[in-house]
Amino acid sequence: FWGDPGLLYETVRSVQAQTIQEWRLTVIDDCYPEPSVSEWFAQLDDSRITYVRNEVNLGITENYREDIRRAQRDQLR
Repeated sequence: FWGDPGLLYETVRSVQAQTIQEWRLTVIDDCYPEPSVSEWFAQLDDSRITYVRNEVNLGITENYREDIRRAQRDQLR
């Protein structure tokens, strides 16, 4: 994430409203300069959502790579 916090919050609420509830969402904050984003995630009570803040701004390409590194999936049966 880097951008309009309002759009981020709207996106998270949209994911939460899905009819299929078996999902997980990871949001990686690329050091957005406003503290309200981390505060907003801290008040969420949804174990399916993980919020991570980078220690430094990685930029779009490296942050995308970090997203891929953190991607998970259920084991196929």
